[in-house]
Amino acid sequence: MNRGGTIRPSPVPYDFTPQLRAMARPEELAVTPPDNLEWRITPDAQRQP
Repeated sequence: MNRGGTIRPSPVPYDFTPQLRAMARPEELAVTPPDNLEWRITPDAQRQP
């Protein structure tokens, strides 16, 4: 429940904290924004045509 302001997600850089700096960077995959009826985001490389 949000009591007041608007909460907006923002990206966190990989080196934001020492814990994140210690981890290996994940593979980044391109994603096309889904339409409003899709609940899951699937990377473009894994989408069925």
